[in-house]
Amino acid sequence: MLKELLVTQAVLYGIAYAFLAYLGVTNLGVYVTVTALIYITTVLVYSPLPRRLRIINNIITAALIIAFIYFTTIKIISILA
Repeated sequence: MLKELLVTQAVLYGIAYAFLAYLGVTNLGVYVTVTALIYITTVLVYSPLPRRLRIINNIITAALIIAFIYFTTIKIISILA
């Protein structure tokens, strides 16, 4: 199960990053957002995880959400300013 999760994530990250590079996206916030969405979606699909991995998953998910909120806030402030 975990091997399938990692392979799925690797494939989706590769496709997403290749597409963003093809489009010429240079904004780090876009890459963080895509990473967060792929990670959270794939982990939810492959639930339930073992207890130890669940704790690590919660920490990674919280970090990605905080990064997403940070980049979203910066973008909103730049639009409003």
